[in-house]
Amino acid sequence: GDYTGINQNTWIGANVTIGDDVSIGQNVMIEDNVQIGDRTFINRDVSIGDGTVIGSDCAISKGATILAGAVIPDGTVIGKNETISP
Repeated sequence: GDYTGINQNTWIGANVTIGDDVSIGQNVMIEDNVQIGDRTFINRDVSIGDGTVIGSDCAISKGATILAGAVIPDGTVIGKNETISP
């Protein structure tokens, strides 16, 4: 997306859609078929599983793990080292 920043050591799989004004920290792994909405902040050391949908205006804290197929609504804040199931 426009005005999106992606830091070092970040791996992004196939068919990933990233919205505008998204910030992605270092050492983030984004698997295939993920959708990330506008103005979302993803801190470092985050893992996002295949097929996950993350809404707009979300904040994902350091070390979080989002398991495959999870749907994260707009405006959600995920805490440090949390694991989110589908």
